[in-house]
Amino acid sequence: VEILGGEVVGGRGGDGAQSGDGGAGIVMAGGDLLIANGAEVEGGDSGFVGFGMVAEGGVGVRGTDLDVTLGGTVQGGTRSDGSNRVAAIHFTGGDNRLTLLDGFEQRGGVLADGGSDVLALGGADDGAFDLNDIGTAFQGFDGFAKRGASTWTLSGSGTQNWLI
Repeated sequence: VEILGGEVVGGRGGDGAQSGDGGAGIVMAGGDLLIANGAEVEGGDSGFVGFGMVAEGGVGVRGTDLDVTLGGTVQGGTRSDGSNRVAAIHFTGGDNRLTLLDGFEQRGGVLADGGSDVLALGGADDGAFDLNDIGTAFQGFDGFAKRGASTWTLSGSGTQNWLI
């Protein structure tokens, strides 16, 4: 699947005492997903909840056994209490790879709960990445790699072993 421009937005949760969570922007089971520069995928915001209850926003991309290439923007929807966004991307199982391209943006973090999850830096254009984001904005990855002809400038510190 290729998202080359425009927006893909999950549905907003309903309002009321039994209000709903926001819908996911994209849900996939296996396959390749490209979110190109200029494209945006968003999880839906939750509905309004009364009585002190909290509904969750929808995740931007959720799935198993995925190979996601991110050059655009992906973000999770907001919670009904406005406290934070849910995950931009959530790998829920299987073997997954997220390749970041120069210009990528994620809002809400990335959760990797699969069997073997690889975070890669790639593409043809040079980019920059802060290693301090591993374990905070990018959680659960057990492999790290460099793909493509680009050169990436790394800042911060980390103890990851990278496959170059």
